[in-house]
Amino acid sequence: MSAAPPPTPTDLLDLPKVDLYRRLGGALTSAASPLQSNQSSTASANPARDMLAEHSLPQTIESWEGRMAQNEAEMASSMGLQTALRTVVETAQAENIAHLELAVSPAALAGALGSPEAAFDALVDALEAIHLDEGPSLGWLISVLAATPPDDLARIVGLARERKQAGIFGLVVRLAAEDPAEVDDMLVETSAADLPMMVHLAPDVTAEAAFERLSRLAPARIAFGNKTLLSLEALAWIRQNRPTLLVCLSAERATGMWAGPDVHPIIQMIQAGMQVNLATWAPGLLRHSLTGEYQLAAESHGLTLEALRGLSLAGVQASFLPKVPKRDLERKFEDTIFGFPTGV
Repeated sequence: MSAAPPPTPTDLLDLPKVDLYRRLGGALTSAASPLQSNQSSTASANPARDMLAEHSLPQTIESWEGRMAQNEAEMASSMGLQTALRTVVETAQAENIAHLELAVSPAALAGALGSPEAAFDALVDALEAIHLDEGPSLGWLISVLAATPPDDLARIVGLARERKQAGIFGLVVRLAAEDPAEVDDMLVETSAADLPMMVHLAPDVTAEAAFERLSRLAPARIAFGNKTLLSLEALAWIRQNRPTLLVCLSAERATGMWAGPDVHPIIQMIQAGMQVNLATWAPGLLRHSLTGEYQLAAESHGLTLEALRGLSLAGVQASFLPKVPKRDLERKFEDTIFGFPTGV
């Protein structure tokens, strides 16, 4: 039997998709075309790569995080949240993204708006102002640092729980080596209170610490990109608990985390039965798009259209959507991608 032909750009653009981890402050740095190449011909065309040339990996990622937080503060101070959100939604429509989860830092917004309460009000107002007839479903992921002083973190987490019915889907928690020990207990309680959590490991988290904290926090999703997740202990936990691993190939390539596409473990992850989904994280900063991520997965890693369809459907199942909208979107994807009847 001959090998399946590689998917065409039209195949990938037509494929319905979800983006489960896009940072608002990294979404609008540039206007990337949905089919723009993920590889820049010169370092100057990619500010993320410029950072890597000047700094170590941890410094580079911190620079990205700082730039995205600054962008979000500027949006808030200029009353541009609604405009930014509308632009992101229109870009998602052009890429056939049916569901979008946008991470945003309330701490960054609070600096411009005066308080965390005002930041959450602005997020809810921005969602309510979007009136698109055929737009993607969307909501906010509240991005926090576990290193935040516990009282401040508790305040933000409490506000996220209060507004869960107003478009706050869950938490993105960035874990680092020097986080206060008591933070994990509060995060476990929050997750148990039906506010789902994903984690993003900083580069300084060791393999032992990664396993210990994953075991305590039991996140529903993990942002891949830290090689400590490939330790035997962490892999065993991932296989047993089956969180979704969100992979941004462009980010991992830009940081130099992997020497080349032939050594990235995405194929092994899929073959091992891990739940993998492609996300963008910072498409403006990285000069890429979600469709471009699918294209990169096909061209550099040999994923077939059938495999990419499976990843797309798995992304719906991994979303933080409420139960009924998730079921409806899953049926729509099954019908669109595989021709399954939706009325059953």
